[in-house]
Amino acid sequence: MQNKSQKHFSDRALYYAARAIAAQGKKGEWDYSFDAVYGVYFLNFTQPELRDVFRSDFGIRRLGAGESKDLQMLSQKLRMVFLQMPLFQKKQEECKTRLDKWTYIWKNMESLKEIPWRNEEEAFNAIANAASLDTMSEEERNRYDDALRELQDAYSTHAYAREQGEEEGKRKVAQAMLKKGMDDALICELTQLSMEDIQKLREEHERIPMA
Repeated sequence: MQNKSQKHFSDRALYYAARAIAAQGKKGEWDYSFDAVYGVYFLNFTQPELRDVFRSDFGIRRLGAGESKDLQMLSQKLRMVFLQMPLFQKKQEECKTRLDKWTYIWKNMESLKEIPWRNEEEAFNAIANAASLDTMSEEERNRYDDALRELQDAYSTHAYAREQGEEEGKRKVAQAMLKKGMDDALICELTQLSMEDIQKLREEHERIPMA
């Protein structure tokens, strides 16, 4: 899930997909066989290169003229699907396919009083059960509370970075997030600093002696 557009968003998406493939490499004798990687990207914004289309599917095909669907696939091992959530405007009664129903739930989860279609499919019923705090065990509720606090911390630091709007302000936010033990990739996403800058800040942070 991506909440904010980035200058090189498509490159970033491709990088993560390629990294998932590269991670399957094996030392020693290996015939380069690997499991397929499917990247599904939920965008809370619209990206120019994806045009005004809710769902865009990409794979590795032979280059050719036009928009022919018969272009030869080189490999089925990499597929990237982008869903631009602002372009999904269907009402509940207009949702007929499973994708429509899933997308409607994802987009409107915060405002739904109850999960629709829960009697049609067990997965929707499971979402309804998971969404109810009353059904959580003490351990599940603790994990939920921890995740909620982390999300709130991330939101507040993101808001601060947006207000600062300067490189030094972003660095201060990144340093605060490092102290909280947040992941480098998350810090990079929220502050818009490069991964190299984050790694340098982490090295500086680790050199600071404990009080």
